[in-house]
Amino acid sequence: MIAQAHVGVGISGLEGNQAASAADYVISQFKYLTPLLLHHGNNSYRRNSYLLTYSFFKNFVLMAPLVFYAFFSGFSATTFYNVLLH
Repeated sequence: MIAQAHVGVGISGLEGNQAASAADYVISQFKYLTPLLLHHGNNSYRRNSYLLTYSFFKNFVLMAPLVFYAFFSGFSATTFYNVLLH
């Protein structure tokens, strides 16, 4: 069984199905390993790009009101969000 990146890929063959029964994904031949890796690599790339876009958008949404409030208050260092620190 090929076990890298916390995903087990079992190859069923003449040796038995012990590796295949303990695997997350089962393929019958090595030639099917490349399309499987390309598919899951593409999914991983897409998920990471969504996460990065979400992080930039979240930070922009949180910081834009602070910048506008700084201009409104004349950079007086008053707080925009009422946060109680205990």
